[in-house]
Amino acid sequence: MSNGPDGLKNWPKKLSQDAIAEALLEVRFDADDLSELVVGRLTDLAMLDGFSTTRLPQAEIPEAVREQDLGLRWQPTMERRAVDNTVAVRIGPHVISYHVYQPYPGWPCFSDSLKALVSSVFEQLTNVKITRMGLRYVNLMQSSKHSVSQITDLNLELNVAGQSVQNDFHFGHVVVPDEGSHHVMTRVSSPAFLGADQAPRDTVAVVDLDVFSPQEFQLLNSDDALTWLERAHNYEKDAFFRLLTPEVVETLKEE
Repeated sequence: MSNGPDGLKNWPKKLSQDAIAEALLEVRFDADDLSELVVGRLTDLAMLDGFSTTRLPQAEIPEAVREQDLGLRWQPTMERRAVDNTVAVRIGPHVISYHVYQPYPGWPCFSDSLKALVSSVFEQLTNVKITRMGLRYVNLMQSSKHSVSQITDLNLELNVAGQSVQNDFHFGHVVVPDEGSHHVMTRVSSPAFLGADQAPRDTVAVVDLDVFSPQEFQLLNSDDALTWLERAHNYEKDAFFRLLTPEVVETLKEE
C-alpha cells in the first residue's frame, strides 16, 4: 500500500465488521471561569439536549481537595448520557470527555461530534488552555468476526525467556513520532484482564490504542486542537492496522 498523509499508509477506510467496543476523546484544560460556571456551561451544551444527567461520586469531594490532588483534579463530576446509552459525556472543572459505544458510528460522524465538543469548550469558556488531549479506541478482536482465532494470528510476537506467550498476557509500548506532538500507546491483552462478563466469549485479544499529547503540551485555540485530533486519528488507525496481518486486512476490509 502506498504512503498517505504524514507518511502513514493508506489503510482501508473501515472494516466490514469493526472491533470497536468504545472510542473516546478526553480533553483536559484550564480556564479563567469559576469551577461551577465551567461545569454548568459544559453540562448545558445544546448538543447534549435530551441526555440524562448524573452527578458522579467525585462531586462529593470538596473542591479545594480536588484542586490540590492531581489524581482528582482531572476527574469528571457530572455525566450526560444518551437515552440509548450509545454516547456518554463526562464533565469536570478541568476535563471533558466524549465516549461512544457499540455500534461505532464511523469516524466521519464521531469526528463531527468531537469537533463540536472541542469548539464548544473554546466558545463557552474564557482563556482556555488545553493541557492534554487523548484519543482512545478499545477494540475486542473476536474469532467469529475478525479472522483471529489466537494471538499468533495478529502481527505480534510475544516471547518470554524464549517461550511464546499466548494466554493471560498484557503487553504495552509507546511510540513517539518525530514531530513529538503525539504519543501512541498500544496495549494488547487477553480478555481475562477485562474482568468477568466484559467481553464476548470468543474474544481473543483486547487491543487498546491511546494517542495522547506529551507533558508541557498546550493548545490555545480550536483550530490547532482540531488539527491535533485529525492527526491523532491517523496515528491510531495506523497502529491498529499494523497489528493485523495483510491476510486479515484483506479478509476484513469493506469493499
